[in-house]
Amino acid sequence: MTIAGLIMAGGRSTRYGKQKLFELHENEALWMKSVRALQKANIHDIYVLTNDTLNKHFLTNDVHVLIDHSPHAGPLHALHGAMNALHEDFEWFQVLAGDLPTVHHQLLLKLQNNLSATEDCDCLLPINNGKLQPLHGLYHRNCLRVLQHQSSDDASMRQLIERVNTRTIDFSNKHDFININYEHDWKGVQR
Repeated sequence: MTIAGLIMAGGRSTRYGKQKLFELHENEALWMKSVRALQKANIHDIYVLTNDTLNKHFLTNDVHVLIDHSPHAGPLHALHGAMNALHEDFEWFQVLAGDLPTVHHQLLLKLQNNLSATEDCDCLLPINNGKLQPLHGLYHRNCLRVLQHQSSDDASMRQLIERVNTRTIDFSNKHDFININYEHDWKGVQR
């Protein structure tokens, strides 16, 4: 089984007021938290999905960069572009947002370990307090068929999740799923 790590890092951060991906948490840029979690979960082919404006910030030895040529269309569009470019090389895609200060590799390993128990699955998602976490999910390359037939009006990850064979795994630790959209979201996170 081959897995690529995909970090969603192309947003404008308008709610935050400035680009949040480069805010520091524990002396490391926020987006690097997702890189480290993927690396510790034994995923070494890591791609940052971004736009032309942010591209230069991600040119490191730790990651590959994929440019979304229709920027700001959302994570579903970015996932489609990445899967289209990489589907021949990878069977699974571990998606992570770039604004997750407390993401932990144990969560990713638990998802990977459950793949064999969910053989006919196209999408494996964590669920926390009854809420799906699509930007922590594992997506099989079979999802590409659905994405290619998806209308441009269907920009929600939920549209994909409802059209493929999706399984969920319950996670109880809400702390693992904190993301930063507003400055006040740091309130529950040690900076």
